[in-house]
Amino acid sequence: MKREDAIKLDIELKNLVVQERAASARVIDHMLTMFATEAHIALGWDSLFTYLVKDVGYSETAAYHKLRVMELLRKVPEVQSMPGHSMSGLEIVGKLTRDSSPRETLKVLEATAGLSVREVEGKTREILNLPPPKRKIVIEAAQENHALWKEVQDKLVHLSQEEILALLCREFLEKDTNKKKSEVSRQSPDARFFGAVLNRQAKERSACCEFVSEITGKKCGSTYGLQIDHRVPFCKGGKTTLSNARVLCPAHNRFLGGRGGR
Repeated sequence: MKREDAIKLDIELKNLVVQERAASARVIDHMLTMFATEAHIALGWDSLFTYLVKDVGYSETAAYHKLRVMELLRKVPEVQSMPGHSMSGLEIVGKLTRDSSPRETLKVLEATAGLSVREVEGKTREILNLPPPKRKIVIEAAQENHALWKEVQDKLVHLSQEEILALLCREFLEKDTNKKKSEVSRQSPDARFFGAVLNRQAKERSACCEFVSEITGKKCGSTYGLQIDHRVPFCKGGKTTLSNARVLCPAHNRFLGGRGGR
């Protein structure tokens, strides 16, 4: 894609996002008015949630999110004039400050302006002294693997499932670390692909995508699905060595591959 076309698309998308945020703010304003005037009840609905789902057409999840933001604005009206908050960020604050006073909630809002959603959650929990969130793990296992898990549980009956999982993970990582310390790459520099040792060493050197945009100068920095690629393409004589390795996310590996690796 040409530089000017990419810049044009970037500007157009950002303008649309500004419009979307403004529209979302107006939706919340209308919800506040509807709640205050009980217009939804006059229209025959027993709750604003039911109205949003059954008549407006929101999914239940989206309706809950909108209502959390609305309740936050009812508790702390000042948030309407506070810049730097996305709807997703406000929803997180609303969820975590349900039992907090307006003063505490305002303190959280002031401290989380301009942060990403993940940062908002972490900062809010820090200010309110809330425990870290627990993450749910759901695994589908073959019958024989399920039997192995049950056997482990029976032998470690004094531990919870979470504690057993943590124990097994720590033991594996400890063994893996000791194994890696003794690893030495014996791979030929003329090999087509990077082996396990060079792959690991490259990712230890750079734990995120190294791609830098020629248009904006922005480094990608993604940590998702990292792959190892040749800086000097293999087809152009590049060697399969650590010095010629670069870390890329799948998207930028494909992107550079389509340009001949440049």
